[in-house]
Amino acid sequence: MKVLNRILATVVLVGTTGISSAATLFSDDFESGLGQWTAGNGQIVADPAGGTNQVLNFSSLNSAGDIFSTSSMYSSNSNLFTLSFDYYGTSNNSGGFIGYSQGTPGSHVWLAGSDTNYSGTWLWSQNAAGPLTDRILIGDNNWHSYQLTFAGLFNPIRLMLEDFVGSDNTAGNAYFDNIVLTNAVPVPAAVWLFGTALIGLAGFSRRR
Repeated sequence: MKVLNRILATVVLVGTTGISSAATLFSDDFESGLGQWTAGNGQIVADPAGGTNQVLNFSSLNSAGDIFSTSSMYSSNSNLFTLSFDYYGTSNNSGGFIGYSQGTPGSHVWLAGSDTNYSGTWLWSQNAAGPLTDRILIGDNNWHSYQLTFAGLFNPIRLMLEDFVGSDNTAGNAYFDNIVLTNAVPVPAAVWLFGTALIGLAGFSRRR
C-alpha cells in the first residue's frame, strides 16, 4: 500500500487568489535524456502514440518515488506551485504517479496517480481545484494534459515520478512528457476576475 506522509491541505483553489504570471522553476520534455533526474528505473523511449517524440517511462516498478529532480525548486509565493504534465497510460491502472518530495527520497506527497484503487483517496476527495478526475490519471492509450496548483508542505521541493509497484504489475506502460513546474503569483481578485473573463471569451485549448 502506498503511504502518503503527513498529508495536509495541499490543493489550492486557483480562483481564490488568481494568477498573474508564473516563473518557470523546472521544465523537461525528455528530448535530452534524464540529466535533470536522479538515477532510478526511468528510461527514455519513443512516444507510444508514434512519431519521433521522446518520452519517459520505467523499466521496473517501484514505490516511495523512483526518480527525483536533481534540483530543489523554491516558491517565493507562500509555497504555491503549479505543475503541468502530459500522461499516457495503456490502462486506468498503469501505475504512473507524480508528486513532490523533500529529499531523494524523503517525506513526500503524491499529487496524481493512475491507480483508481489507491488507498490515499483523501488526495482526490479534497481536490478543490476541479472535479475528482483531475487527480486520477486516465489510461486509454491517448495522451492527456494535466495542470495542478498546490501549496507545498515543503519549500523547496523536488519532483518525483514512478511506476507504482501496487498497480497492474506491468512495468513500462505508464508514460510522462512535458513536465513544467512554475511559481504561481497571485494578483488582486478584481484583476484576476477581469483576466478570467477575457480568457473565457478566448476559449481554452490543450497542449496536445
